[in-house]
Amino acid sequence: MGKKKMTGIISGPVPIPAAVSLSTLCNHFKETYGLSPAQVEVMVESSSRSLMQAFSQATAAMNTADPRQELAVVFHGLKGLLLNMGESDWAAYARETEQRLKKGEPCDYTRVLEELQDGMSAILFNCRDQVGKKPEKE
Repeated sequence: MGKKKMTGIISGPVPIPAAVSLSTLCNHFKETYGLSPAQVEVMVESSSRSLMQAFSQATAAMNTADPRQELAVVFHGLKGLLLNMGESDWAAYARETEQRLKKGEPCDYTRVLEELQDGMSAILFNCRDQVGKKPEKE
């Protein structure tokens, strides 16, 4: 899946990275940090929990009178998490959103969060089914 451009989410065309692949994430943790399969499983599950927590914080911030400051903090945290996951394109997307929030530029925050959730769906919804799966005994 390639990158797509979405117009109007963050005042103009913004490249939305390709969806995160569970196998790519696992390989990143294995190769970058030299982790065993069991450690990779822990890292993927931890990343999934951290993503869900960030999305929950963003949703709570959206229900405030002026969510920009709180959302900027959430996107700052997402940027760091995504960099640790080896997702530099998604981290750049989060950074751009964070910067625009800090500058007070118009942004469809709900849509940005939806794009992030869609891009992370393999991690959020399939990590327990795919990671650390042991081969069946014959």
